[in-house]
Amino acid sequence: MIWCWQRPDWPNFTWDPARLRQAEARFLVGGGVFMGTVRHLGAADQDELTVEAISTEAVTTSAIEGETLDRASVQASIRRQLGRAADPRRGRAAEEGIAQMMVELYRHFAEPLSDEMAQFNDWFNRTAPDGADPLPVLTRAGLAHFYFVCIRPFEDGNGRIGRSVAEKTLFQGLARPALAATILLKRKAYYEALARSNTALELTDWLAWYAVTTREAQLRTTAQVEFLLDKTSLLDRLAGRLNGRQQ
Repeated sequence: MIWCWQRPDWPNFTWDPARLRQAEARFLVGGGVFMGTVRHLGAADQDELTVEAISTEAVTTSAIEGETLDRASVQASIRRQLGRAADPRRGRAAEEGIAQMMVELYRHFAEPLSDEMAQFNDWFNRTAPDGADPLPVLTRAGLAHFYFVCIRPFEDGNGRIGRSVAEKTLFQGLARPALAATILLKRKAYYEALARSNTALELTDWLAWYAVTTREAQLRTTAQVEFLLDKTSLLDRLAGRLNGRQQ
């Protein structure tokens, strides 16, 4: 069997843009809806959403690899690294490590990548929204994910880092979908989609699968924001009518 990275024209991926055009358009519209909805949240709810979103991605991207993390410890680490908690206690290395990676992603999503994978970095930065050869957001995210896991530069954690790289592309495209949480629900199909694509450089089927999954993630994230708005509205209506335990 010849792997895609063994082919002489690696990494010149090809795909059919027409099959992705509708998904890209829907995703852009959904991104606008999400950003508009977030603006209605107060500062406290925006902080809650940020911590919840980062911790959910941290816990679920590890769960995809079969590792179970303590959600409370991950959230405590995230709050501490964001300067939103004074508790100096640290959790296990696994919780601290994934929390640090996700917070760095949140803080620096707009910055170019820089490490030893010169060819990948050049492609990634060149295809950014402000790069020399920009790609549509879903196409770029799916390609970045696939490209990175094919390289596998690390002994462990390549899947998690690859998904984080894909999320970086979505952040740069002004999107905040709960990608890992959605992939976790479709874990078997996720690995099957990767396996079907890892011997060729024609990636239309992989990108189509990825686009559908990312759109599902976007809808899930928007629903989370709408829930926060509904909760805030409910508490406003009940102000002064709840005792401490009810609150």
